Amino acid sequence: MTPPTALRPAVLLALVLAAALGLAPGAAAQTDGSPYAVGHWRDLESEVFGQRRRVLVGTPPGYAGGSERYPVLYLMDGEAFFPSTAGLVRFLSMPGVDLVPQHLVVAVHHADRNHELTPPAAAPPAFLGDTGGADALLAFLRDELVPFVEAEYRTRPQRVLVGHSFGGLFALHALRSEPELFDAVVALSPSLQWDDGRQVETLADWFAARERLDARLFLASAGEGGGLTEGVRQLVAALETHTPTGLDWDHAILEAESHLSVVHDATRRGLESVYQLWGHKDLLPAYDEGGLAALHARARLAAERYGLPRELPAYTVVRVATELAVAGRLDEARQVLEHDPRRYPPPGFAYHLLAQEHEGRGDLEGAAACLRAALGRDRRDRAAAQELRRLEEQLEAQREAR
Repeated sequence: MTPPTALRPAVLLALVLAAALGLAPGAAAQTDGSPYAVGHWRDLESEVFGQRRRVLVGTPPGYAGGSERYPVLYLMDGEAFFPSTAGLVRFLSMPGVDLVPQHLVVAVHHADRNHELTPPAAAPPAFLGDTGGADALLAFLRDELVPFVEAEYRTRPQRVLVGHSFGGLFALHALRSEPELFDAVVALSPSLQWDDGRQVETLADWFAARERLDARLFLASAGEGGGLTEGVRQLVAALETHTPTGLDWDHAILEAESHLSVVHDATRRGLESVYQLWGHKDLLPAYDEGGLAALHARARLAAERYGLPRELPAYTVVRVATELAVAGRLDEARQVLEHDPRRYPPPGFAYHLLAQEHEGRGDLEGAAACLRAALGRDRRDRAAAQELRRLEEQLEAQREAR
């Protein structure tokens, strides 16, 4: 058997990945050359705009064959940011990563973005053309798009609004104008220089006057300076002075990014902030604070906080056991694997890892016990049977040598 010390980082990654992929929805059979799509166009007639409007919709993997309902992420500047955002949401919600829940992603195509994404201004720059139509876009979302999506797709009432630049400005305008329409707002490098910074003053005064605001907010800026970064800093200062009860908020100034390059990293940070109770990056410290009971309790808290079904995933249990095994805490690792075999059947390859770790520490009896457990789970596990025979031969030789 290969020495465990040479395998540990690779085995850790492979084990968790295997658990994740084994539990992920299977890909439908595809023919050679068939397209792989992350979304589709939908058209709806808009009375607000008096024209047909288009949106891009991305559904989670396995949506077509399932019955689950999903929260919805509404994205401004859809054609520009839909591919990266839909892909990012899929990645962050995939088994083994599991930092946010799966979402439907609905991306709005703007007929005139300068008009649709900007609130009215006293003296808007002439070169931008027609501006000040944010309230019309908000009415379209509230009265037409959200009802359309909720009638056509399996949704839950949780909604997230994401916008960048003018889209971020619009997202903050939507939060102030319709605070109950979206549960969370992610504003990326919002154009807070708009209207000579009056939007910053309006928002700061609004936050100061609110006693309660049941929402989640993430603000981000690149290292672009000027009114954009300064506007975010001023809003942060206002929220630090007075945070309405019920508002969870965070921010990031990403100095190394430009106004456009900030989108991907800031969207990731924003979604992780919005769903900060959902998953774990540093899993073992969380386990050490309260054991599996604490992880189960956090899953229940996330379900209550976000209004979404949530149980501790099976691959999280496997990941805890894996990290314990690599840390040399082998008895604990096996206890975690076997803590609830009905709900969390121990995967065979986890026993193989434990056997390797036991053998690497000279504990052949412990290694053999793990392989017997693997065979008890699956009598067809030829690798376990072969390794067990080898270990039993070594144990017999050791007994004879005594």
